[in-house]
Amino acid sequence: MFAPYQTHNGGLSTKKLDRENFVSHHSGTDLTELCALVALVPVLAFTLQWFCARQQHYTHLAVSCSWLQAFGQITWVVIPTILAVMSESALWPLTVMLCVITILLICWTIRQEHLSGLTKSLQRLAEQHRKSYITSIRGCILICTAISILAVDFQAFPRRYCKAEKFGHGLMDLGVGSFIFSSSIASRPGDQQSSLQTNSRSMQNNFLLLALGLARLLSVKSLDYQEHASEYGVHWNFFLTVAAVSTLTTIAPIPKPYSFAAGCLISAIHQLALSRGLIDIVHADERGPQLWHLNKEGLLSVPGYWALSLLSTGLSRHLHPQLQAQNPGSHATRVSGRQAWLWLGRLLTVAAGLWGTLFVVLHWVQPVSRRACNLPYVVWSLTLNWTMLVLFVCGSLFSRVDAPLDLMSACSSNMLPLFLLANLFTGAVNLMLDSLLVPDMQAIGIVCLYMVLFCCVAFGLHSNNIQLKLDSKQASSNVTKHA
Repeated sequence: MFAPYQTHNGGLSTKKLDRENFVSHHSGTDLTELCALVALVPVLAFTLQWFCARQQHYTHLAVSCSWLQAFGQITWVVIPTILAVMSESALWPLTVMLCVITILLICWTIRQEHLSGLTKSLQRLAEQHRKSYITSIRGCILICTAISILAVDFQAFPRRYCKAEKFGHGLMDLGVGSFIFSSSIASRPGDQQSSLQTNSRSMQNNFLLLALGLARLLSVKSLDYQEHASEYGVHWNFFLTVAAVSTLTTIAPIPKPYSFAAGCLISAIHQLALSRGLIDIVHADERGPQLWHLNKEGLLSVPGYWALSLLSTGLSRHLHPQLQAQNPGSHATRVSGRQAWLWLGRLLTVAAGLWGTLFVVLHWVQPVSRRACNLPYVVWSLTLNWTMLVLFVCGSLFSRVDAPLDLMSACSSNMLPLFLLANLFTGAVNLMLDSLLVPDMQAIGIVCLYMVLFCCVAFGLHSNNIQLKLDSKQASSNVTKHA
């Protein structure tokens, strides 16, 4: 696959250095390969839903799901994703095969269901109060993240999928942007902007995230665990970034009608500062003794992530078509067939606009830099995540299944606890064995076993109706949706 990484013979500190070097100094991959990876889970989910619906084995989503369904969904969705990510020879054959199958299934559906059947399916999707495709994208993000954070430590994981050191985009660069997108996109137009009680709950959640960030810092330092300092900084980490964004959202609430414009303004100002020399500070290898300079990546990227959150909130209004009440005294709503197709057209138009904007900023502004969260990174994250969301919408349309897979719902309902569990599993594996010396097939087997266990825990919590929310009174809490 590629030349084996040479390790030193030594103790834990030497192994730590080897592992840190192994995930450093990479430049990412191209957009075509990223698109194939991003589309993989939505297309696998669509084909599974389509076949199950036609064979009448798929039951409507309920809290109690059968373990037979769980095994089938893990086998159909998770295992192929692991093979595509960790095997150089699997991605493109799998992509071509899925493209052919998808085209055939769509053609068959159009022929059998006709326009009227598809219109009814689209109306149901547009009228959903609890958006199934948002549940699906949240579950997809967690599954891909859980796979990547362990797979990256093995040689079987292609280095071009790692986080880019300075400019560039790898699969893992999408992680934090996707979490923030999936949190913000769930905002509904009717949500209250702020209240003393809501702000109090939000601040409690923010303090919990801060505590998680500090706990991760202490555990990493005490265990002498490998770190990638250029990712967030010497002390900064993912939880602190999410806590900072959530705190800014709480203390500086921006009305949803103005969130998109505010996000554009903040991202533009941030990009202007980066273009005038700030990005050289972010990308510099030197670190001063000051605390802020030791954590320059984490601190100086926060405005970009805040802008990404605001832009995602602004885009969320396109997920909610104008609904017509059935009668003046009824709370029931209805979307006409014409409105439903206009709604889908708007989703596709936004996707096309984002892709056009991405090519413009990549050509005229800067390459993507997750490390600085520059304007191209913000647009890149929005584009890929919105495309993934549209794929889930289209998958539900042509499969004519309104509910998400149980696997997606199980992962979505406990994102933060499951993300923490994935980190604990990853740490345990890395402490038990030297991942750099594991052969490729054994590495794939380890990751498969780890993901089966991870998904079983997710299914177990979901089947027992256990939702470990940070705030049980606020099911759609900002914080739980960030992770």
